[in-house]
Amino acid sequence: MGLFTQSVQVTLSTAGQPLRVDWGGHSWRVCARPVRWYRRTAWWEENARAQRGAGAGLVDEEIWRLQVRLGARDAPRTVHLSHQPQTGRWRLINLPDQAAGHEGERRSA
Repeated sequence: MGLFTQSVQVTLSTAGQPLRVDWGGHSWRVCARPVRWYRRTAWWEENARAQRGAGAGLVDEEIWRLQVRLGARDAPRTVHLSHQPQTGRWRLINLPDQAAGHEGERRSA
């Protein structure tokens, strides 16, 4: 499995679940129920201090495991995204080897 991070755009349902992920010039549709969990972050490694009023969510980062595909006939691919609720930022944090052909497109873009 390849490990990297890249900013992506995510379209959410009204319930707040990912429906589509746009990256590398492609729009990947979520084709199975997303799985979400939380992990603790080392915020102090990225920021000198916590912002005033920051509390819940400061140390938590949402991680989503998604099954995505480009078209109905394409095989699903598993990707992991991180979401930082306080900033709204989404990052693709890894991609299986089976999608390596698309990875090259993303890095050269």
